Parts: sequence; structure tokens; C-alpha cells
Amino acid sequence: MVGASGTIRNTTNGGSNWNAQTSGTGNDLRGISFVDANNGWAVGASGTILNTTNGGSTWSAQTSGTSELLRGVSFVDANTGWAVGHSGTIVKHSTPLPVELTYFKGEAIAEGSLLEWETVTETNNKGFEIQRSKDLNEQKWETIDFVQGNGITLETKNYTYIDQNPLDGKNYYRLKQVDFDGAYEYSDVVEVKHEVRNKIFRVFPNPATNYVVVDGIETGEMVQVFNVYGQLVKEFQSTSNRQQISINDLSNGTYYVRMENQVKKLTIQK
Repeated sequence: MVGASGTIRNTTNGGSNWNAQTSGTGNDLRGISFVDANNGWAVGASGTILNTTNGGSTWSAQTSGTSELLRGVSFVDANTGWAVGHSGTIVKHSTPLPVELTYFKGEAIAEGSLLEWETVTETNNKGFEIQRSKDLNEQKWETIDFVQGNGITLETKNYTYIDQNPLDGKNYYRLKQVDFDGAYEYSDVVEVKHEVRNKIFRVFPNPATNYVVVDGIETGEMVQVFNVYGQLVKEFQSTSNRQQISINDLSNGTYYVRMENQVKKLTIQK
């Protein structure tokens, strides 16, 4: 709690005891805010703003840019906060980010998803992880690549990256800017939409005898074989773009091979 003549008192036992702290000012204090046990701010007369990073053991004055009486203060994290006071006064404090990103955008091109971003300053910047997601609601992000940063620079830097294997439909991208000390910040999310690409799905030889080759599939896709009664008689998950499977266990007749929403007719004739 704060009060007249720079008074600051704190409690660590729910208010049973209150201990005086040295504020370093004789001005009246009217508001106080802590974001955690260590980082806090107090405000008051003549534009006074005090800050502590050690739970109030020591307080240091900050420049508010106003001489108005400040009555309230609130911080959303250790870097960004606001103080308000007389005559409609509002002042904001924000710690500059180590990397100042001016824009991050993406668009669909023939080669894939083109991502572009720009920085005006960089401090301790190791680089950027390129992260992609199919569904924002699930918040499942995968890191698809890493782009080196420029360490320390006051010059504008432009970056370009192409995701050559985007997903069909909507792709969401974000940057994870990583410092050399391991700290990181996320960029805004951009959306890039790609039309569903038609896959060339083939089954041969047809008619087949003891094996059949399924071509034009992607690794990990499920391929199913049905008889004329619609019964599933064989299925497998592909391990390559062209898969050879044995049909020695199937009798002569007509079958249907399905991959996603595509179906190919297959005749077995031994």
C-alpha cells in the first residue's frame, strides 16, 4: 500500500504485519501495481513513477513525461503498462523488443507459400523459426524451418522464405523470433490458402494377376480395396509414392481401390 510523503508498506502474511519500505521520494503516492512478487510500480504527485524489481527492497524513479498527479497504474506484464491521472493524463511504458518487426505477410504462389517480413532493428537475434498450423482452433504448430537472423543491427533487414510443400487448403504461419540467450517472441499469424491439388492416382497392371502397383499417392496415406459387395478386403498405409502390393490372397473378379475420395476399378484375372 502507498500514501502520503512517499509512504510504501508491504505485507507477506496477508496483512497481519506491514513493513515500511524506502521509496526515495517525499511526494504523495496514490497508486501501486505489481505483476509478480518482484516487479512493481508506484505513482503519485508531480508525475512520480517508481519501479522495483526486487519486491520493494529498493525503488528507482522513472521519467513519466508529465507533472500531473498520477492516481492509478496497471501493467499487463513486466514490460508494458499505463498510468493515469489528473486532466485526462495517460502515459504508457513499454520496453523495446530486441527485434522490431514492421510487417509479416504471406501469399500463395506457384512454388508454394511465400512469406515475407521486415525488421528495422535487431538485438541479440539468433533467427526465426518458421511455424505452420492447419487449424488455429487446435493450436498445433510445427516448426518447418529456421532462418538465420542478423544478430545486432540498426539497419532495415528484409527476409523471404518459401514453403515449397504447403498443405491443401488453409495454411497458418507465424514466426518464433529466438534470441541467442533462448528468449523468444511470436509474430502475428498470417493465412495462406492453396487450392486442393488433384493427385494423379493410378492402379496397374489392370487386369492384374498376382500383384498391383498403386501410384501417385503420398507417404502415410491409407489405400483400401473393396469387393463388389462393398466389403473391405485389404488396406495398407503407403510407405512411398508408388506402392506394390500382393493380391495373391484375392480371387478373380472385380474390385475397387480407394484413396481418399478417388476410386479406381480393378480387375483380377489369374
